[in-house]
Amino acid sequence: MAVVLLGLSCGEKGESYVRIHIVANSSNVSDERAKNQVKEELCSFLSPLLSNTDEVINYLKKNLKNICGIANEILAQNNFDYKSSAELSCKFFEEETILNVTLKAGNYHQLLLILGEGAGDGDYYVMECGEKTAVYKSRIF
Repeated sequence: MAVVLLGLSCGEKGESYVRIHIVANSSNVSDERAKNQVKEELCSFLSPLLSNTDEVINYLKKNLKNICGIANEILAQNNFDYKSSAELSCKFFEEETILNVTLKAGNYHQLLLILGEGAGDGDYYVMECGEKTAVYKSRIF
Protein backbone atom coordinates (compact mmCIF):
# COMPACT_ATOMS: atom_id res chain seq x y z
CA MET A 1 0.00 0.00 0.00
CA ALA A 2 1.11 3.48 -0.67
CA VAL A 3 -1.47 6.27 -0.44
CA VAL A 4 -4.68 6.59 1.47
CA LEU A 5 -7.43 8.63 -0.15
CA LEU A 6 -10.84 9.51 1.19
CA GLY A 7 -13.32 7.68 -1.00
CA LEU A 8 -16.54 9.31 0.16
CA SER A 9 -18.13 11.25 -2.64
CA CYS A 10 -18.30 14.88 -1.59
CA GLY A 11 -21.76 15.61 -0.30
CA GLU A 12 -22.89 11.95 -0.35
CA LYS A 13 -23.53 9.76 2.65
CA GLY A 14 -23.06 6.06 3.09
CA GLU A 15 -19.80 5.42 1.23
CA SER A 16 -17.20 3.58 3.26
CA TYR A 17 -13.92 4.42 1.57
CA VAL A 18 -11.19 6.88 2.41
CA ARG A 19 -8.64 7.83 -0.25
CA ILE A 20 -5.16 8.99 0.73
CA HIS A 21 -2.42 10.13 -1.63
CA ILE A 22 1.18 10.33 -0.41
CA VAL A 23 3.79 11.82 -2.73
CA ALA A 24 7.52 11.30 -2.19
CA ASN A 25 10.04 14.14 -2.30
CA SER A 26 11.73 12.51 -5.30
CA SER A 27 12.04 9.16 -7.05
CA ASN A 28 15.28 8.52 -5.15
CA VAL A 29 15.29 5.15 -3.37
CA SER A 30 15.74 6.73 0.07
CA ASP A 31 12.86 9.18 -0.52
CA GLU A 32 10.61 6.33 -1.67
CA ARG A 33 11.58 4.29 1.40
CA ALA A 34 10.70 7.25 3.64
CA LYS A 35 7.34 7.58 1.85
CA ASN A 36 6.58 3.93 2.61
CA GLN A 37 7.53 4.39 6.26
CA VAL A 38 5.23 7.41 6.47
CA LYS A 39 2.41 5.38 4.93
CA GLU A 40 2.84 2.53 7.41
CA GLU A 41 2.87 4.89 10.38
CA LEU A 42 -0.10 6.89 9.08
CA CYS A 43 -2.16 3.74 8.53
CA SER A 44 -1.32 2.54 12.04
CA PHE A 45 -2.28 5.96 13.42
CA LEU A 46 -5.63 6.14 11.61
CA SER A 47 -7.01 2.61 11.52
CA PRO A 48 -8.01 2.06 15.16
CA LEU A 49 -9.82 5.41 15.34
CA LEU A 50 -12.24 5.20 12.49
CA SER A 51 -15.47 3.34 11.91
CA ASN A 52 -17.13 5.35 9.16
CA THR A 53 -16.15 7.82 6.50
CA ASP A 54 -17.77 10.82 8.18
CA GLU A 55 -15.55 10.17 11.22
CA VAL A 56 -12.54 9.93 8.92
CA ILE A 57 -13.22 13.27 7.27
CA ASN A 58 -13.85 15.05 10.56
CA TYR A 59 -10.80 13.49 12.14
CA LEU A 60 -8.55 14.40 9.20
CA LYS A 61 -9.80 18.00 9.17
CA LYS A 62 -8.91 18.36 12.84
CA ASN A 63 -5.60 16.51 12.65
CA LEU A 64 -3.74 17.74 9.56
CA LYS A 65 -0.97 19.12 11.81
CA ASN A 66 -0.68 15.79 13.63
CA ILE A 67 -0.50 13.94 10.30
CA CYS A 68 2.32 16.24 9.18
CA GLY A 69 3.94 15.71 12.59
CA ILE A 70 3.97 11.94 12.03
CA ALA A 71 5.51 12.38 8.59
CA ASN A 72 8.03 14.99 9.80
CA GLU A 73 9.17 12.74 12.64
CA ILE A 74 9.91 9.91 10.21
CA LEU A 75 11.69 12.29 7.85
CA ALA A 76 13.84 13.60 10.74
CA GLN A 77 14.64 10.04 11.87
CA ASN A 78 15.92 9.39 8.34
CA ASN A 79 18.02 12.60 8.41
CA PHE A 80 16.06 14.41 5.71
CA ASP A 81 16.07 18.21 5.93
CA TYR A 82 12.68 18.66 4.28
CA LYS A 83 9.21 18.54 5.84
CA SER A 84 5.72 17.51 4.79
CA SER A 85 2.51 19.37 4.01
CA ALA A 86 -1.05 18.06 4.01
CA GLU A 87 -4.40 19.20 2.72
CA LEU A 88 -7.89 17.80 2.60
CA SER A 89 -9.77 18.67 -0.57
CA CYS A 90 -12.50 17.54 -2.92
CA LYS A 91 -11.34 16.25 -6.30
CA PHE A 92 -12.93 14.54 -9.30
CA PHE A 93 -11.70 11.01 -10.01
CA GLU A 94 -12.54 8.79 -12.96
CA GLU A 95 -13.90 5.33 -12.17
CA GLU A 96 -11.09 3.09 -11.07
CA THR A 97 -10.54 -0.33 -9.60
CA ILE A 98 -7.96 -0.78 -6.86
CA LEU A 99 -7.48 -4.50 -6.35
CA ASN A 100 -11.08 -5.73 -6.07
CA VAL A 101 -12.68 -2.39 -5.12
CA THR A 102 -14.27 -0.29 -7.87
CA LEU A 103 -14.88 3.35 -7.03
CA LYS A 104 -17.36 5.12 -9.31
CA ALA A 105 -16.40 8.31 -11.12
CA GLY A 106 -17.16 11.35 -9.04
CA ASN A 107 -15.94 13.92 -6.57
CA TYR A 108 -14.10 12.46 -3.60
CA HIS A 109 -12.51 13.85 -0.49
CA GLN A 110 -8.76 13.42 -0.72
CA LEU A 111 -6.06 13.64 1.89
CA LEU A 112 -2.95 14.73 0.02
CA LEU A 113 0.31 14.37 1.94
CA ILE A 114 3.33 15.79 0.15
CA LEU A 115 6.82 15.00 1.38
CA GLY A 116 9.34 17.75 0.62
CA GLU A 117 9.02 18.98 -2.96
CA GLY A 118 6.58 16.22 -3.91
CA ALA A 119 8.46 15.48 -7.14
CA GLY A 120 8.56 11.71 -6.64
CA ASP A 121 6.10 8.95 -7.21
CA GLY A 122 2.75 9.07 -5.50
CA ASP A 123 0.86 6.12 -4.12
CA TYR A 124 -2.90 5.96 -3.70
CA TYR A 125 -4.46 4.00 -0.86
CA VAL A 126 -8.05 3.18 -0.23
CA MET A 127 -9.12 2.57 3.34
CA GLU A 128 -12.40 0.72 3.69
CA CYS A 129 -13.99 1.81 6.97
CA GLY A 130 -16.48 -0.13 8.99
CA GLU A 131 -17.11 -1.50 12.43
CA LYS A 132 -13.83 -0.18 13.85
CA THR A 133 -11.76 -2.03 11.27
CA ALA A 134 -9.94 -0.86 8.21
CA VAL A 135 -8.75 -2.83 5.21
CA TYR A 136 -6.12 -1.18 3.04
CA LYS A 137 -5.74 -1.62 -0.69
CA SER A 138 -3.26 0.26 -2.85
CA ARG A 139 -2.49 1.43 -6.33
CA ILE A 140 0.80 3.04 -7.25
CA PHE A 141 0.95 5.89 -9.75
